[in-house]
Amino acid sequence: NVSSVQAAAAAKAANTTVALTAAQASAAATVLAFQAAANATVAAAALRVATTVGAATDAATIAANADIAAR
Repeated sequence: NVSSVQAAAAAKAANTTVALTAAQASAAATVLAFQAAANATVAAAALRVATTVGAATDAATIAANADIAAR
């Protein structure tokens, strides 16, 4: 009887461990998905900033060239 109780307790502990591991894997996947989304958002924002700065730089260069050509 003691052995069967111990076996049942061990089986329950093993099942709990499997359930926790699955939950942890799911939570980790969720965190990774959020991180990927955040990284994509940051990358998109950086690209927008770079594009805006690039456009402003290009506009300044074009204006300077026009000014030089006009002289």
